[in-house]
Amino acid sequence: MTRRTEYAGRNPDGSEIRKPLDQWEGDWGHTEPDDLTGRRIEPGMWLVRSYQSGRSCNLEIRQVRDVRQIRPGGPMRVFLDESRVPIEYPSRCLIIDWDPVLEAVRPRSGGVV
Repeated sequence: MTRRTEYAGRNPDGSEIRKPLDQWEGDWGHTEPDDLTGRRIEPGMWLVRSYQSGRSCNLEIRQVRDVRQIRPGGPMRVFLDESRVPIEYPSRCLIIDWDPVLEAVRPRSGGVV
């Protein structure tokens, strides 16, 4: 995961000045069981996942059922809820602290969501 920057001018020696933005870019192409921020995905965790249906983009919140190898020596694969098909790119998901009873993200201690 890398932090994005924007051009903010030049130093007297001619080198660029880059200003950090509050935006991050993850590795969208790897298949290891890590989320967008690089945290390891484990069974029981909740993930936010995007998918496309026709021309509309959607977000869904799903629980991780299993993280395992399909064949010996193969890569670890992430399975959600009742799906029999693993996620192709788990690095495009984000782990969240979801409360299924409240249907909301749990607030941090002393803070508001």
